[in-house]
Amino acid sequence: MKLEFIKFQMEEYYQNNQGLFELIGITLAIIAIYISIIQPIINFTRAQKKQNKDKRFKTYHELIDHFAGANGSAMLDRQIAIIYELRRFPEYYPVTKRILSDWVQERNTSEIPQIQRLVKEMNLTIDYINSSWIEKRFSKN
Repeated sequence: MKLEFIKFQMEEYYQNNQGLFELIGITLAIIAIYISIIQPIINFTRAQKKQNKDKRFKTYHELIDHFAGANGSAMLDRQIAIIYELRRFPEYYPVTKRILSDWVQERNTSEIPQIQRLVKEMNLTIDYINSSWIEKRFSKN
């Protein structure tokens, strides 16, 4: 008799809380899907982002190295192109702006035409860095 009463109470409890049990089952299924499918996708995306960031870091520093190490008139056009390309690295804008501003300040009064061309491009790049995102979006530079 006591066993039947317990069985009856369990059946009644299950029937009264059937929605709760279904919700728990659905929640566990969603967690299993997240762990097995979505988490590897997130990990892959993070790895790709890090790899891209590392590649951009390397490219930026190679550009700075080429810029700083370039000398002679044959390298002038290359230096101007490098200064222009520094605009593509918004994560480095603060340091780029400082480097270019210091360079301009040191050589702004130079009478050498090649230096004047570099200073002009640096000022254009500094202006671009200082511009708003709308100006950058619709800039022809």
